[in-house]
Amino acid sequence: MINKYDKKSDFNIFLDLAQNIASRYKTYFICGNHENRLDKEDLNYIYLKLKKYNICILNNDHKKIYIDNQYINIYGINLSNEFYIINNAKKIDMLNNKIEESLTNLNEDQYNIILIHNPLFFNEYVKYNANIIFSGHVHGGMIRLPLVGALLSPERKFFPKYNSGIYEIKNKFMIVSRGLGHSRPGIRLKNKPELVSITFRGKE
Repeated sequence: MINKYDKKSDFNIFLDLAQNIASRYKTYFICGNHENRLDKEDLNYIYLKLKKYNICILNNDHKKIYIDNQYINIYGINLSNEFYIINNAKKIDMLNNKIEESLTNLNEDQYNIILIHNPLFFNEYVKYNANIIFSGHVHGGMIRLPLVGALLSPERKFFPKYNSGIYEIKNKFMIVSRGLGHSRPGIRLKNKPELVSITFRGKE
């Protein structure tokens, strides 16, 4: 939604959308890699606006809500940009330590949702017994090819595995949105913007 290379005036496109959504629904926000690259002044500007709209900013913490006689925990994990390219076991250990710090007191008897921008390490996320994970980052692969699907990740890796849709490992699910924006090159080809709508239903 936000790009480091945007002007502050461009932030209003996102902020207007956020205000509109928050006027109808309780809304939660986490940072992704682009927000983490912003100047501190620009990020604080966005935070102030979101708080004004009563949007809950989750920065490695969680909120508990109560709906239809059930507690739901929403965890927001903010990964620093060093965790967007992981190429050795030491960084995997660091990633897991970061997640564990953010998921303290996770109650497996309640429904747990994780919001985390980077989907590329789903095989690590499933260790933590969240019921569902919401992610994005890959922009649907930027370019989508017939019979192939996603072409390129923001890390310039071809054919990213987790790029759009629903994924499952050991009965743990992750939903990856193609998103509404784009990465730095500004490319989207055969890759429509996407805003995901999910309805949760209790057991009958």
